[in-house]
Amino acid sequence: MLLVLSPKKIARFLSMLVLAIGVVGTGAAFVRQATLSWSHKGLAELAGKFVLDSELSFPAWYSSGTILACSLLLAVIALAKRRARSPFAGHWAGLAIIFLLMSIDEMAALHEMFIVPLRRHFGAQGIFHYGWVVPAFFFLAGFGIAYLRFVFRHLDAPTRHRFIAAGLIYVGAALGMELVEGPIDQRFGDQSVPAQAAIAVEETLEMLGIVVFLFALLSYIAEHIGEIRLRVRQEVPSIRTCAGDQVSGPFLDPVTSLPTHPPI
Repeated sequence: MLLVLSPKKIARFLSMLVLAIGVVGTGAAFVRQATLSWSHKGLAELAGKFVLDSELSFPAWYSSGTILACSLLLAVIALAKRRARSPFAGHWAGLAIIFLLMSIDEMAALHEMFIVPLRRHFGAQGIFHYGWVVPAFFFLAGFGIAYLRFVFRHLDAPTRHRFIAAGLIYVGAALGMELVEGPIDQRFGDQSVPAQAAIAVEETLEMLGIVVFLFALLSYIAEHIGEIRLRVRQEVPSIRTCAGDQVSGPFLDPVTSLPTHPPI
């Protein structure tokens, strides 16, 4: 079976899906808010499964899945670069690990557990209301230094531009919009219309950033690696002879081509 993937078609489909998720998720947030009474609790819980920033929801599953897909593609590229003895194979592997952790965090919302402790530790208010953005700045600075040569020395121009575009969209949404949402949530509340509008922009842009990155990875594989084959091979059981030698089977008779007993 041969599976042919088109980077443009996949990116186009995912972009339309992201826009649909954004529209449905924004509407679901207002439906949930309007039906929180006990008489409509079931409807509120159902709507919550489509809210953009809720845990264990369809948007969270989609985001986690697409980020995991990026991690797998990065791992494939890392293996190909390792076989080619590229000095940047470790950078690709590092990206694969980072995106794997991002996928786990997207579904489990691990970083949100540190918001309140970090807010108390730093005494963060205003744009730093969500305390995790403070260590995030230091991580991004270290990441930028570590991958500077990778981006400008290893990547070709089209891939470099796509990587930078994806990073600006995703980080601008994930980090930049959190700085905007802090003052909004403090002033109007995290369930207000301005807060929900900011969340819709943040989550939709994050998903679009991942689409751009997926397109960049698929295009890079098509242009620099080519065809990737996956073979599932069944292990042939080994047979131990009377002399104690381990021999793989089955054995074919050279005349009849029928299985025979292993040599003794």
